[in-house]
Amino acid sequence: MVWLPARSPWFNPIEKFNGWLKRAVAEDIEFGRASFDDVTDAIEGAIERHAEGMTARCRGWIDFLFGDLGAASV
Repeated sequence: MVWLPARSPWFNPIEKFNGWLKRAVAEDIEFGRASFDDVTDAIEGAIERHAEGMTARCRGWIDFLFGDLGAASV
């Protein structure tokens, strides 16, 4: 048996997305593509800019965590 912490980001796909989103918004603010004053627009902009690859990114996180389960449903 392996001990796991009560809340492990390695086993929670939403934590992978949250980490990616935080980095994307921080980069947008750092490079002047978004303003810290309007974080909602910064979040929206980051998702819109990367929307094309979002499905593949999410599938990759799920495959990383649970094996290649996504291939069975395609």
